[in-house]
Amino acid sequence: RFSKMSAAGGINPPGAAPGAAAAGGSREVEVTVVESHHLPKKDLMGKCDAFCIVEFAGQTWKTSVKQKSYEAEWNEAHVFSVPDASAAPGELRVTVKDDDMVTGSDLVGEVVIGADVIGRLLACPPAGWEGEGLYEVRDKGKPVVGKDGSVCSL
Repeated sequence: RFSKMSAAGGINPPGAAPGAAAAGGSREVEVTVVESHHLPKKDLMGKCDAFCIVEFAGQTWKTSVKQKSYEAEWNEAHVFSVPDASAAPGELRVTVKDDDMVTGSDLVGEVVIGADVIGRLLACPPAGWEGEGLYEVRDKGKPVVGKDGSVCSL
């Protein structure tokens, strides 16, 4: 789940008032990676050692690694700076990986929040908007299935 970004299946910020011009100026977007459910077994021996890489507005942030779990909980936040809210910063991408010190990290899947949603978020007044979203983790366009047979979510 993401916090600070409320609807099941995704976030839906209201954006600017109808007819209002896009707001310029700098903004800060706080992204909290809360948890992931139904992670797949990626290691030959043991459970998933999950971590996330969040990419937004040309910046990258990595969560800590949650060892040996199919249900990871982070509750970790990062603030991304957007120098000009009227410029399109693009999508927000969260890549979920399994940490493996021997063979390197394995891809679990990704969650992408589209540029249109991000644009509406940044069009909100500087005082901000807050919401949560729960997303399917996908790999090559298909849902990732966890060890328990359920779809992996973040």
